[in-house]
Amino acid sequence: RATSEASLWTGTDEAGRWKDLLRWIEREFAWQAESADMAGAHRLTIHHCPFRDVSADEPGVCGAFFPALIRALYGDAAISHTPLDGSPACCAFTVAPPGGNG
Repeated sequence: RATSEASLWTGTDEAGRWKDLLRWIEREFAWQAESADMAGAHRLTIHHCPFRDVSADEPGVCGAFFPALIRALYGDAAISHTPLDGSPACCAFTVAPPGGNG
């Protein structure tokens, strides 16, 4: 398993590390992670989130869990959380790459 984990992290630049992160989220958690590039940042929307029902009453759940996960895997990124009421996805995140140079 260690070999398969190491081979997943192949990105040598910011864009490659971001793709590695999305692939890892989808593989490990079976969550569809939709990403859109923005000026200097990425917008990340998680579909099939296990916190969907809980986050309707406690939106802070996603706002605490996902930034911690993203920073652990991607680096010390600036992250903002936006709950999405009435959407199939429960929330979205704007993620500025570590170092702020997207």
